[in-house]
Amino acid sequence: MRTSPRSKSRRKAAPLAKLGMALFAIGLLAIFADMILFASGSRNLPLWVNLTAMLAPVGLGLGLIGVVRENRAAK
Repeated sequence: MRTSPRSKSRRKAAPLAKLGMALFAIGLLAIFADMILFASGSRNLPLWVNLTAMLAPVGLGLGLIGVVRENRAAK
């Protein structure tokens, strides 16, 4: 199997960016679960669902910080 020249020159994502992507994905899943529970009639949602939904903006911030740090280190 041949790899294209472009794939050899690509850098791997920074660990902080990977962590940010994972937290963002978990947060999005929690937001969808929160919306589904709310739409189904549940009004007193568990605190852990709301706190887990807060991982989406935290993950977005960490991902952006990781990408900026990676680009500054490459220069």
